[in-house]
Amino acid sequence: MKSTLFENDGKDFSYIEMKDLSRLQAVSLAERHLISPEFASKKDGSALILSADESVSIMLCEEDHIRIQIILGGLQLEKAYAIIEQLDSILDASLHFAFDENLGYLTECPTNLGTGLRASVMMHLPISEKTGEISRISENARKIGFTVRGTYGEGTKAAASLYQISNQVTLGLTESELVQNLKNVVNQILDKEKQAQTNLDSVELKDKLFRSYGELKYARLVSSSEMF
Repeated sequence: MKSTLFENDGKDFSYIEMKDLSRLQAVSLAERHLISPEFASKKDGSALILSADESVSIMLCEEDHIRIQIILGGLQLEKAYAIIEQLDSILDASLHFAFDENLGYLTECPTNLGTGLRASVMMHLPISEKTGEISRISENARKIGFTVRGTYGEGTKAAASLYQISNQVTLGLTESELVQNLKNVVNQILDKEKQAQTNLDSVELKDKLFRSYGELKYARLVSSSEMF
């Protein structure tokens, strides 16, 4: 089933019943970050609403009844939030989300109370990982209400030095404040990563790059871990 929610943007959406997907198809969606790894195992009663360009995905009956997700390239947090807010308003007009004046949105998990907003940025941090600085970054981020997770979110490891930086606090701040705070933290981490690049051993780096190139060029079978 297809429909158009954004008349101005002309975004076409497909409605997909999770029970109709094979295991391989569901895992493929999770690998592309279109659904959560947990949602990939869902079947009866769960569905996905996915835009044609795959920038918008709405998971029905994941952890909460509705989980809206926007993925954009680059550091476009404000634009992503603007799309989320528009979608949220359209859905709330018909569904009337559970909301409390003091607690905000009444989510299934208490850690999401308040805005219910989880903003994330995927960062490539090979130097911070190599030097062990990523541990200090994670600890400092935790102290100010942010978390550093692996490539596929909570409980996963970083593949190819890809880390998710996201807010932990959802209560007591507005959505705009959460987005701006995350952007500030991400820019600070990015500055540290760039500074650390000046201390790289160029010979060691070139050796690693050419070894990777050799594997990609001549290997006939490549595992997912080797691919990363």
